[in-house]
Parts: sequence; structure tokens; C-alpha cells
Amino acid sequence: MRQPYFGSTGNYGKFMEDTKETRRKMHDLMFEYGEAARSPEPDKEKLQKMENEMNELRTEIFNYKTK
Repeated sequence: MRQPYFGSTGNYGKFMEDTKETRRKMHDLMFEYGEAARSPEPDKEKLQKMENEMNELRTEIFNYKTK
């Protein structure tokens, strides 16, 4: 993931702090997805649901605005 440009280290630090839980959820979900995908018979519906959730989390992170 590319680091967004915030104009100052303080703003970037605020971004990292404010999005910590969302980024943690994303990391955990990515791991779960990888494990589910490597199954001999992956559940395609479950994988699609996880992909959608990851896309929502990505959107939330990338649309973050400093206040």
C-alpha cells in the first residue's frame, strides 16, 4: 500500500493512528482470505464476501481525510 501524502509527518501520524483498527481488520481479513483460498475446495461465496469486505476497508482507508 502506498503511503498517502499528507504534507507533514504529524498528519501522517494522525492517519496511522486513526486508521489503526481498520488496517488491523484488513490485515486479519487478508490472512483469513489467503487461508480460505488455499483450501482444496474453496467456498467461492465466502471468498467473494471477504473480497467485498476488503474492498470496503480499502475504500475507507484511502478516503481518509485529515481533520
